[in-house]
Amino acid sequence: MISNRGIPPISPTERHEIENGVEPAEDGRELNVLIVLPAAKVSEPRLAHYVQLPRARVLLVGDESRAPAFNLVRFRAWRVPFLGALGRWTGALSWYRGLKSFIPGPVDCVISFEVFSLGSLQANQLAKRLGVPHIVTVAEVLTRSFFSVPPWRAVAAINRRSADAYVCSVELARAHAIAQGCPPERCVVMSPGVDLDLFTPNPQGRTREPVLLFIGEMRPDKGIREVMAAAERAHRHIPDLRLVIAGDGPLRHEVQEKAARLGFIDYRGKIPRNELPDLYRSARCFILAPSTRPFWAEQFGFASVEAMAAGLPVVITDSGAVRDVVPPWNPICPRKDVAALSEGIIAALGPEGDAWGACNRETAERQYDDVKQAALLRDWLGAQVASRQ
Repeated sequence: MISNRGIPPISPTERHEIENGVEPAEDGRELNVLIVLPAAKVSEPRLAHYVQLPRARVLLVGDESRAPAFNLVRFRAWRVPFLGALGRWTGALSWYRGLKSFIPGPVDCVISFEVFSLGSLQANQLAKRLGVPHIVTVAEVLTRSFFSVPPWRAVAAINRRSADAYVCSVELARAHAIAQGCPPERCVVMSPGVDLDLFTPNPQGRTREPVLLFIGEMRPDKGIREVMAAAERAHRHIPDLRLVIAGDGPLRHEVQEKAARLGFIDYRGKIPRNELPDLYRSARCFILAPSTRPFWAEQFGFASVEAMAAGLPVVITDSGAVRDVVPPWNPICPRKDVAALSEGIIAALGPEGDAWGACNRETAERQYDDVKQAALLRDWLGAQVASRQ
């Protein structure tokens, strides 16, 4: 899914060719992309969207704690001591030592993550030194959050004035970027994608067993408590319903205790990523119940898109960017509404869920194919480089 809003990326003809599986014409050269990673964790699917660009050489800059890789240059990150252990927010204040004098070789553009991060500030300085465009990716969807207070606010103000363009994962992220002061004509919506060859529907169709699947972090704002309560309520109507939970987090022990007490809950813990496709195919419905809090709301939601690619109906609550990503035929429930979630589970496990799942797969093929989305991103970056030159 791409929305340009003032930035001319590729031509309509080229976009039509990409969306219909036709390789775009070679532009005669490889694009050299430098990505400055945040010191905090970046989800693997989101990072893959930027790393696996066609006709591009990608060089990563990351924290020394990351595993060595052939295209990764590792730096030691300086962190504000009083903020304690590395986390999402403290990671935004991390500063890579030695990046100012880093000589990366040929670079056509620099990409960084989020307007409020020091990594974006360093990436902007590096891009200016190299004389190339600096593009900031935006996944954040909340206009008022931790980055609206010091010291994040000051960092964001500098990055808003200095970056050349902003790639937003959804329309709500673009609205957030504009509300924060990013020039609208520099903001483009370009959704990431998932591997449609990996996440595929069950060849025999949805399993007949009423298996409900939750994949996510075991924390309150991901809604694991509401999911278990709604499943327990639905279990009264569907006695053979089974809830499979995969993930880890601070509520892990609470989930384990409830799974031991209620025989229909199967808690699997953290699942290796290469096992997720089979886990989706073994389910009949996917569920997630995110709830917005002052500093967080659901963003793109890769697990929901992977479930859609696997041909599953999605029962989910209306938080953040959910309505930008999950189509309206799926049960999108009010936040923390256990009764609505239970009704959505019963409906999605029924026969009408077959049509919802099939439409979800079609949506994933049309909007969230990682190959097509990466090609769109690469050609858009190429246009930015050409216009700068």
